[in-house]
Amino acid sequence: NGGVRRMDKGGALGGADGGRITIGTGSALQFNTGGDLANNLTLAGGTFDLTGSGNHRIDSIVTLADGTDSTINLPNAVGNQILFVANPIGTPRIITGSGDLTINGPAAGGTAVIVFENPANNLSGVITLGDNVALENNPRATPSAGRTIGTADIVLAGDKAKLDMRDGATGSRRALDYAENDVIVTSAVASLVSSNGDGANVQNIYRM
Repeated sequence: NGGVRRMDKGGALGGADGGRITIGTGSALQFNTGGDLANNLTLAGGTFDLTGSGNHRIDSIVTLADGTDSTINLPNAVGNQILFVANPIGTPRIITGSGDLTINGPAAGGTAVIVFENPANNLSGVITLGDNVALENNPRATPSAGRTIGTADIVLAGDKAKLDMRDGATGSRRALDYAENDVIVTSAVASLVSSNGDGANVQNIYRM
């Protein structure tokens, strides 16, 4: 715990526990590379800064440690930077744990997007969206249906914070049950949008 570390190469680090990276209270990891992160990542009260430009993927298991409040910063979204998390294709990766998470976009110049992809995600804390950031509930697999935000509650706290619901559903004209996800809006300028994502089903209703 404590201090700032910078990672300039993508892929996976070796070591015990498959090269797991744990970011504890008072610590920060600057991911400053054009590659993806393949190490299992535990956020335990620290900060993950995506300082590398372009789109990236955390292609691993992400654990939000119980009883902690962690942060992901996406400061370089000059042209709408995207961070994909928890790939459901191939060897599934998930986001798990009951810790809280704050996600911040850039101070100015664009919107950052963080995409939760896996319907098997079982996170259950509070996700707070700061300025200029969008969170996508976006199951990017076949079928493209399901809840990827677990039972987490979502707080739209920042200027232009957005929750983007893209559940393709298993049919058309259905009520999609997201009643376990409380959505709290504290920002003067925020949005909640919905679509069928990559699916062909239409006219579904989100029950939140």
